[in-house]
Amino acid sequence: MNRAAEQLLELQHDNDEVERLTREVAAAEAALAGDPELDRARSETERLADAQRTAELHVRSLEGDLDALRARVKTLDRQLYGGSVRNPAELLTLQHELDALKAQVSEQEDVTLAAMEDAEVIAGARRDQDTAVAAIEARRAGELGAMSERLGQLRQQHESAVVARDALVEQVPAKSLALYRRVATKHAPAVVRVVSGTCGGCHLPVGAHDVHEARFGEAVVQCANCDRILAP
Repeated sequence: MNRAAEQLLELQHDNDEVERLTREVAAAEAALAGDPELDRARSETERLADAQRTAELHVRSLEGDLDALRARVKTLDRQLYGGSVRNPAELLTLQHELDALKAQVSEQEDVTLAAMEDAEVIAGARRDQDTAVAAIEARRAGELGAMSERLGQLRQQHESAVVARDALVEQVPAKSLALYRRVATKHAPAVVRVVSGTCGGCHLPVGAHDVHEARFGEAVVQCANCDRILAP
């Protein structure tokens, strides 16, 4: 059995395990750090809150305009029917102005009512969104405990895998380790088995001599096609 090749294959497996656990730890940390669904829900709540404030300000502005029109109607009404104006032409002018103002009041009332209805729709949407956010927050609070426990387990596994990998690195001859690292910069995996006379990486045929050396020799053998290290 080619011990050098087996040793590098074991190192390849250890490295793969370290990388897998590194990815899982990162994913668990990201999951604990934030929840995209919750972030989107909170962002929508903020958008609706802004829209509600804008709608309410618009309603107050329209109500102010409506109050001003109504005040003007009352003033004209007093002038027209209070007896302070007696000139027929002036009275006719006041009547025309009063009629026009009353039409404006009616139109302004319709516009204000529509704006109030729009504001209430937005307020209702915000209340619904607040409820949705609360539900997501409650669900996430229940998940955090399990997620934290899982992260702790993954970190322990990762630490153990790193220790095992580093211990093996100490046993690998410097020349073999340098070769492995060089090949690993170009190929993943860097070490592959010979399967039915073919390279497990590029799947091209391997010469009979190289197959024999990969299985029973003492030196590390590389695929003539892809340069990967061959293991039995």
